Amino acid sequence: MGFSFCLASFLTYTAMGFGLLRALHLFSGFPIASRIVDVGMIAVLGIFALISFLDAYRYQMSGNPDDVRLQLPESIKLRIHAIMKEGVSAKSLILGGVVIGILVTALESVCTGQMYVPTLVVMAKSQFDGLMAGGEAVSKAWVDLLLYNTMFIVPLVIVFLATYFGLRTEKLVEWSRRNVTVSKVLLGVFFVVMAVLVGVL
Repeated sequence: MGFSFCLASFLTYTAMGFGLLRALHLFSGFPIASRIVDVGMIAVLGIFALISFLDAYRYQMSGNPDDVRLQLPESIKLRIHAIMKEGVSAKSLILGGVVIGILVTALESVCTGQMYVPTLVVMAKSQFDGLMAGGEAVSKAWVDLLLYNTMFIVPLVIVFLATYFGLRTEKLVEWSRRNVTVSKVLLGVFFVVMAVLVGVL
């Protein structure tokens, strides 16, 4: 179930990424629309960066997870828990893992998309000329997309294997809480870097 979940998550992210790359490619043919996308992306990334830094400060002061604003809405969290509960009770562990992987990945994209979309925008902007030129650049875009998605699920695979070999959930939660501030600062820096790249490419 764990491996089928990881595989389904990888394939779902890859399909989403391919669709977004194609959409961005189409936008590139219209300078005004492309510029609007760039300006909008820079503005959103700036807001996300500010919220991330504020989240880091608030959590550092209070230690209360509820003070973190940039996270999945509670309604989506509850839906994910329900999907996982139903999937685990499925007769086929492999099929259950695939269903959970697809649905949970789609729901979590509300959060992970904050990193995924700007990364794809930067990736696409650096390759648009080549994409229009022919197959070699298209192949490189695919390789970059597959590489990114592989790296994206590596932590998921590591957590699955660590849990399989005895790591307790409590330890994961404790580690996560200890690193909220650092992760939020790094996320804020990521958003700033992405905004700069979108602006200069």
